[in-house]
Amino acid sequence: VSEESCRAQFLVPVSAQGQNRAQASLERAQNLNPMVEVHADPDRVEDKPDDFFLQFDVVSENTR
Repeated sequence: VSEESCRAQFLVPVSAQGQNRAQASLERAQNLNPMVEVHADPDRVEDKPDDFFLQFDVVSENTR
């Protein structure tokens, strides 16, 4: 999370600078709909095998 992304991403708190963006936005994303289970994986998408993504309905790549 950079200073710029804190201003551009409403799910990222200002106090999250230097953190992984997916993990920093997890709590606020979960609060949008408590009926949906939200997970943040800090690993690179490129490092995952293709079949890893079959278990999810939505996958979003976020970087620092």
